[in-house]
Amino acid sequence: MPYGTTRRTGRRRRLLGHIDGRTTDLAEALFRNRTVNYSCRERAALERQRLFRDRPIFMGLATRLPKAGDYLAEDVAGMPVLMTRGADGEVNAFANICRHRGAPVAQGCGNARAFTCPYHGWTYDAAGKLLGTTDKVGFAGLDLASHGLVRLPAVEKHGLMFVRPKPMAPGENAVVDIDAGLGRSPPTWRR
Repeated sequence: MPYGTTRRTGRRRRLLGHIDGRTTDLAEALFRNRTVNYSCRERAALERQRLFRDRPIFMGLATRLPKAGDYLAEDVAGMPVLMTRGADGEVNAFANICRHRGAPVAQGCGNARAFTCPYHGWTYDAAGKLLGTTDKVGFAGLDLASHGLVRLPAVEKHGLMFVRPKPMAPGENAVVDIDAGLGRSPPTWRR
């Protein structure tokens, strides 16, 4: 048996025991956990940032967006996310925030060719491109190409969809290395 196989098998059994509710890990001795650990807003914001906003988050099976134009809008770690299936078949993700007044451009899930802000009618396509505004006079000279929805890194792999709910930095590549996030010991469903 290769080195480490027994240890991995033991961890897997312990994890499955947690999932089934048969067991939980306990501290070696009684200790007191300070209530500030559960009530501090600054700590909660820091945990949200480090644990959820900087890493890919599972958004569901790829079957949630089976065809072009399908979308879902959800809050992910405090970021309103719009995930779409583009005409090219690729999964896209954006901050679900209109670039004008910050309102969400989509709710729930469904199929749509475009998403329109309820305030002033800014309209975006499934690739996040700003298609136009209803007030041509008030927004005369607006560069539509530079006011698309803010892209979030997303990936579809192994029939699963993931998004990193933190906007990309200028020049950052949109690729999410999900295999690195899933670890070196691939589950049997990935084979």
